[in-house]
Amino acid sequence: NAATMLQDGEENDIRQLRQTGVRDFQDTTTDDVNTATATQTGNGNSIQNLQQRYEIAVGTAANSLVLSQTGNDNLVKQAFQYGAGNSLNAAFDGDRNGATPLSGVSLLPAPPGVPSSAAGRHSSYLIQDGLDNDIKLDVDANDTAFGFYQLGEGNSVNTVAITGDFNSMGVRQEGNENTVNQTSITSVMNVIGVLQQGDENRYQMTQLGGDGNIVDVDQFENNNEVGLRIGNGSDDNEVTVLQTGLPSAGKNRFSVRIRNESDRNDIDVTQTDKGPGTVDVRGSDNDIDVVQDGTNFADVKVGNQTVPSDNNTLNVGQTGGAGGRNEVFVDLFGSDNNATGFSGTTTSAAASAASLGQGDLFQSGVGNSMTLEIGTSTLGSDGNVFAMRQDGDFNVIEGAIAGTANEAVVVQVGNANTTGFT
Repeated sequence: NAATMLQDGEENDIRQLRQTGVRDFQDTTTDDVNTATATQTGNGNSIQNLQQRYEIAVGTAANSLVLSQTGNDNLVKQAFQYGAGNSLNAAFDGDRNGATPLSGVSLLPAPPGVPSSAAGRHSSYLIQDGLDNDIKLDVDANDTAFGFYQLGEGNSVNTVAITGDFNSMGVRQEGNENTVNQTSITSVMNVIGVLQQGDENRYQMTQLGGDGNIVDVDQFENNNEVGLRIGNGSDDNEVTVLQTGLPSAGKNRFSVRIRNESDRNDIDVTQTDKGPGTVDVRGSDNDIDVVQDGTNFADVKVGNQTVPSDNNTLNVGQTGGAGGRNEVFVDLFGSDNNATGFSGTTTSAAASAASLGQGDLFQSGVGNSMTLEIGTSTLGSDGNVFAMRQDGDFNVIEGAIAGTANEAVVVQVGNANTTGFT
C-alpha cells in the first residue's frame, strides 16, 4: 500500500490513515511494504492518527512513514508502526510542533493505550512495536514536545539535531539492544527524559550545548551504556543517570564529559550493579555526585594542565555489595575544589569526627582502593579540600598533592588498611 498526503494551506487536518498488509506464509518472494508520506505546510496543521501494520510469517518487511510539518501550530497526535524493520522519519520546522504538554523529565511513561493530553499526558507520540525499527527526528523548533515509545529489540531513536529553545522529549524503550542517539542540542532550557528497560541498551548524547538543559537517563537491567558530552561553554545544566542491574549478569557503563569551560553544571550518577564509570570535567563551579553499589570503578578527572578547573564539588560514594571490590581514581588540576569546607583547626576536627563534609570520597567493603592526585610539580593546584573514608578491611588510600593550602582528611575503619600520601 502507498499513500501520499500533501496539504499546503491554513487550517489543515489529516484525521486518520490506516495501512494493513499480511504476507502469505508460503510467499517468500514478494517484498510488499506499506509506505506513507504526509507533508503539511501552512498554519494550524494537525495529524491525528497514522497507523501502519504489516504482519509476516517469513522473510523481511518494513513500513515506511515520512512526516514533514512546516508552519505554525503543528501536531502529530499519534503515529504507529507494527512489524520489523520499520522506518519513521519526522522533520519539523515550525512553531508549536508537538503542541505541548510534556513536562518533568519528560513525563514518562505513557503507552500502551496512550492517554490524551487532557489526562496530563503527551500531546504527540511516535510508536513502534517490533524488531529493528528506527525513528529519526530533525527539529528546527520552537516548542517541540514529543513522546517516543518502542517495544521490541534492536530499535533506535535518532535525533539529528534540535535547535530552538524550551523543547522537551520523552523516550521509552522496552527490550534489548535498543539505542537512543542524540547528535546535537544547541539551544537552552530543553528537557530530555529517557527510560530503557532491558539488556545492552545504549544512550548517546554527542553534544549538549546551550544553557539550563535537563537530561535524565534511567536504564534498568544489564550491560547498558550511557555516554554524554556537555560542551561549547554550556552552563547550568542538570544531568541525572541511573543504572540498575544484577552484578552477576554483566556490567553497566557510563561516561559524562564536560568540555570547553562549561560551568555550574549538576551531574548525578547512580549505579547499583557492577560497572565502570568516567566523569571528566573541564569547567568550574560544577557539582558532581557519583554513587555506586556493587563492584565498581570510578575514574574522575577535574581539569588538566591546559584547562585548570576551579571551585568544583565532587562526592563519590562506593558500597561493595556481596564482597565487591571498588576503585576510585581522582586526578585534579585546579584550585578551591570541593568547594569550601575545613580550613584549619586540624582540618576542622577531622571533618567533624568522620561524618566528613561537603565534597567527600567514601568506600565500604573489602579490598577497596582510592587514589587522589592533585596538580603536578610543574602545575600546582591550591586550596583544594578532600575528605576520604573507608570502612572495611584491606583497603588502600594513596595520594599525591602539589600546591599550597590544600587539605586532606583520611579515615579508615577496619583491619589491615594502608595509607600513603606525598
